[in-house]
Amino acid sequence: KTFRNGIMGINEHLNQLGKGNFSIVSMPTSSDDFGLQSYNLNQIIKQLNSLYREISDLNVNLEHKVEERTEELNSSLKKVEALKVQQDGDYYLTSLLLRPLGQNLAMSKNFDFTFFVKQKKTFEFRGKKNEIGGDICVSHTIQLQGKTFHVFLNGDAMGKSIQGAGGSLILGSVFQSIIERTLLSPDLSEQSPEVWLKNAFIEMHKVFESFSGSMLVSIVIGLLDDSNGFIYYINAEHPFSILFRDGKAHYIEDESFFRKLGTLQINSSI
Repeated sequence: KTFRNGIMGINEHLNQLGKGNFSIVSMPTSSDDFGLQSYNLNQIIKQLNSLYREISDLNVNLEHKVEERTEELNSSLKKVEALKVQQDGDYYLTSLLLRPLGQNLAMSKNFDFTFFVKQKKTFEFRGKKNEIGGDICVSHTIQLQGKTFHVFLNGDAMGKSIQGAGGSLILGSVFQSIIERTLLSPDLSEQSPEVWLKNAFIEMHKVFESFSGSMLVSIVIGLLDDSNGFIYYINAEHPFSILFRDGKAHYIEDESFFRKLGTLQINSSI
């Protein structure tokens, strides 16, 4: 009888648990093994009841928590979008400053000048697509010793996006200043092409040298004699120049003689 009553009591509690009733209490009626089982079963019921309440609370509050989390994510997304708009605005303003500095203004009946510039960073601001980076191409026509020369410059400032654009902005501004002074100053326009090219290179190098090595620029800068096609040029750690003639292309130089603009402790002569 004791054995049967113990088994029936445990089965009844297990039956109630199977139906999802976690409010029952299993009270030991004896001190034998059935009493110990009843005690252990009561501990299990308490734990299941606690877990059931937690799960119920989670289910009740789940929708509210999802809404809170979604609101937090939307708020973070709006902040990121606002920062991106601000960044793209900075990119756009910088590109506007660079645009007048990188122009193909050389004018000649004997020669054609063509640019192709593809920057590293592309962006879109207020529906306008643009790009920004450290590459710049410039050409102008100047007079030296009564002869017409076309000056060209291709530069690549270190860094991507805004850093490279900053280097291009400085390079383009300094180079434009040199061109303007040459057009306005009779003394500068009386220089030989070799001297003009050397002085322009040194001036640009001195400007970037003031950045203590944090901004370097590789360039090719040259002068083209409009009367006979003779070229004076300097390559400062830029990709080698190419001559395309009679359907064949080959490099003009096979080694670099000058370091990038802004490189410190340069003692080599030009």
